[in-house]
Amino acid sequence: MNLSLAMAALIAVAQPAEDPQRWLAEADHALSQGRTQQARLMLTEAVRFGLAPAERDRLTADIELAEGNAGRALAMYRTLMAGGLDDPMVKARAGRAAVMLGQNDEAARLLDEALMDGEVAADWRVWNLRGVAADRRGRFAIANAAYTRALAIEPSDARLLNNAGFSRMLQGDWAEALAFLRAANRLDPNHARIAANLQLVEMALAGNLPVRGDGETREAYAARLNDAGVVAALRGERQRALAAFTRAIEARSDYYERAAANLQRIQGQ
Repeated sequence: MNLSLAMAALIAVAQPAEDPQRWLAEADHALSQGRTQQARLMLTEAVRFGLAPAERDRLTADIELAEGNAGRALAMYRTLMAGGLDDPMVKARAGRAAVMLGQNDEAARLLDEALMDGEVAADWRVWNLRGVAADRRGRFAIANAAYTRALAIEPSDARLLNNAGFSRMLQGDWAEALAFLRAANRLDPNHARIAANLQLVEMALAGNLPVRGDGETREAYAARLNDAGVVAALRGERQRALAAFTRAIEARSDYYERAAANLQRIQGQ
């Protein structure tokens, strides 16, 4: 062996092993910035240097969730928790995945467990998710409490204000819904869903059906008319609901199954 090869061998032996936790921390940071591809590359390096399987699977699940693959993420979180992982942050993320999938009972349980942790409870986004899960289950007192906690932490997020307003819509509390949705609309006047919810509440309070907007497609207008019918039905205004659903069917160039089903339901009452 010549001198250069001998020196290289000595250097290789003396070189300390790469710390997988450094790569894991870098991957977590990249993911927090929304850079999922970079996070995957860093995770590969962490695994190469001996990252534990549970940590690998946890970050893989986080990446899947960030990329919108809620089903894969939730399946991985379930496996991790079944294997004994008791991490409030993991429960919060699993709860988010469950909300995305409409698994609202599971979401409520996971989020309740996660929110027992102080760090998780300081995150308004988790309280917001808890409110959404409660709304879907018709647990409005829980929803109101969750949105109140979220707004105490972050009073100026348009999405949160929209969700709080939509919750009040579901409860028929139109005045409170109007206040929340107007605040949301001021913060984000170009958000289509917020604007649509605000119009529905204003319509419900005024007792009028929506008019077609300039440049609005027939499909979009029909969807708004259907929503107006739903609001009218919730308020017990049968004739206005009938009119809204009928106009929704007429507004579209093709058969509008949802509005037709709603119309049939109202006519059968």
